Amino acid sequence: MTFTKLPLLLVLAAAMILPASACVNTTYSPIEERQITDDVTKLIMGEHPKHSEYFWYHEIKRNDRKLEADPDDVEALNDRAVAQLKLKKYNESEQAFLDIESRFPGRYKTASNLGVLYKKTGDYEKAAEHTKKALAIKPSGHLGLGDYYQRMLGWRAKHKGIATNATSSTSSTPPQENFLGIPHSASPEEVAAHPLVNKEHLLTLIKADRHFADVYAVLGDVLAAEGDLTNALRAYQRAIELDEGNTFYQRRYADTFGYEPRKPEGHDFAAERQAVELWLEEYQSVEIFKLSERDPDQLPPLAGEVLKEMTARNIATPVYTETIYKAEKQGQGSYMMLMLVALVVFVVVPILGVTALVLVVRKFLRSRRVA
Repeated sequence: MTFTKLPLLLVLAAAMILPASACVNTTYSPIEERQITDDVTKLIMGEHPKHSEYFWYHEIKRNDRKLEADPDDVEALNDRAVAQLKLKKYNESEQAFLDIESRFPGRYKTASNLGVLYKKTGDYEKAAEHTKKALAIKPSGHLGLGDYYQRMLGWRAKHKGIATNATSSTSSTPPQENFLGIPHSASPEEVAAHPLVNKEHLLTLIKADRHFADVYAVLGDVLAAEGDLTNALRAYQRAIELDEGNTFYQRRYADTFGYEPRKPEGHDFAAERQAVELWLEEYQSVEIFKLSERDPDQLPPLAGEVLKEMTARNIATPVYTETIYKAEKQGQGSYMMLMLVALVVFVVVPILGVTALVLVVRKFLRSRRVA
């Protein structure tokens, strides 16, 4: 895969990739939420924008200027605290949000962002507490996930340090159920048919937290049950990538794709993921370039603007290949054999029969003339 070459300084700067936005609430987050792709493959593989740290430094400077003019600008206070969160200045961010809550109590954004902050620091109990407060204020919050988001936090709190965000499973007693409470003994078809399972909610949860391994495993079950084996393969592999020590994810992958008829051929997951990481670096390089043209008082370039610039530069997007499985190859061979038999039965045999009949009639007519 080839990508447009950018100045080395920008490429190096773009390498400083921060964790994805996880349902943070800012003045511009509703715009960016609408710009996240709905493409299943891209969501699984992580092909959706992540801001560079320069974006967040710009946000701190921009909001500092706004607060100089109006120290009570609560939206500027909130956006600045979010930038601190994204730069991993967790103590400063926490204090800023608590100050906002003290001065401007009962705001959805404050409760929601505190929930995100505590999730980032691994305090899932506090995260659940503040997320519950946020949803009480605004039931449609957290991308409308509500119960799903709470279940994710509860599952992480219960299994903290076992099978959570980008960590290896080291406990001798790993989880026996997925984050929706469905036992691991259930087959992919049983998981997909469970009343709690909603494919759109699973995809939206990935938008909210792309580093939650278990959501990919559940999505893999749904896709496998639907017959979308290529994306099921990717989903299981993403779960393993994010939590490589989780034996259930490994077993699920082996059970689905480890036996002869379904062994994948021609699918290079590592190459696809590498292409996505290169694309994300390109995204951040372009974002930094656009930031360099921005006035400090201006809103930084949002995802739609950066993606438009990438298209104008003809920057390549990752290419995903459809996997061929041995079962499909066997199926194709059986189909061709069936077509060949049909051709013989319905075309060749009748032609031969007619030809033989004509020869018999001709022979009979010749014998009559001789007589």
